[in-house]
Amino acid sequence: PEMFGTRGFVRPFRFFSGLPEWLNDFVVGTTLFMDVAGPFKAQTLSNGNCCAVNDDGEVQFEGRRSVSMLGFDLGWEITPADWVALTPYLDGNLLVHTGGGGMHLGILSMFNILDVVKLGARIEYRVMDETYAPAYVNSWYEIERIDFLQGKTKAKYFGDIADRPGPKKTLHGWHASLDVTILDAVTISGILEDYQGRDNSNLMIRLILPYIVGVKLQAYYAKRNFNGIGEAFDLDRGLLVAEARYKFWGPLFVYGMYRREWRLAQNSNEADFVTRETGAYETINDWDFGIGVEF
Repeated sequence: PEMFGTRGFVRPFRFFSGLPEWLNDFVVGTTLFMDVAGPFKAQTLSNGNCCAVNDDGEVQFEGRRSVSMLGFDLGWEITPADWVALTPYLDGNLLVHTGGGGMHLGILSMFNILDVVKLGARIEYRVMDETYAPAYVNSWYEIERIDFLQGKTKAKYFGDIADRPGPKKTLHGWHASLDVTILDAVTISGILEDYQGRDNSNLMIRLILPYIVGVKLQAYYAKRNFNGIGEAFDLDRGLLVAEARYKFWGPLFVYGMYRREWRLAQNSNEADFVTRETGAYETINDWDFGIGVEF
């Protein structure tokens, strides 16, 4: 595979007897991620614009570079009561191809309130240099590794910052997330991140509702690399998926889905009337309707 990642951990004090019981939940972990042939610089078209694609619609690159991340983390799992679990943690990571690093200090909280409401929350402070991204690998990585910011691949964007002469800036930021499940049916999730500098804010919101009078609704919205709250819900370069289902007979349902997503942009070649992919990404609207089965 082109990409792989793994995390291993150990509870070191469980190898010793006679120690206080609270030490048994101290965790030491290491993380490794590799994109062994990460795209670095896309081939340009004859007019100088990005990007050249092959007959299969795959963006072509002049060079590739191995991208890897190494991480080390410490955590202490605390359970003061059956309905609550707290995990303060500290982790440090290195983006190897730029030499950039960052430290994350936070607390993960889990609450189970009478088996009615289950709540998970994370608050995290981050400090890093500008050649490092705390969420370098994320759910958007397949797009961002090709088209990140300023028309560059993600590896080249941070690589160019690393190659600039002079000292690198130190950036401070934070991450907050919340997951709420009610009666194992309603799910609400959200993530908000913000760092110093432009285009360093990220937002994700998800809502899943159960079947009510035969109708089920769910929605997902994500916006990355925006600047300020005023751009948080600007759908340009955002991802929005909304779906409605209606069960009309037994396990059968009809559904309607709206997607605003990124795809390779297309243009029409007037010479041979063939639609060709240009190698650049654009935001499009898409509708889908159908019938499904759910047990």
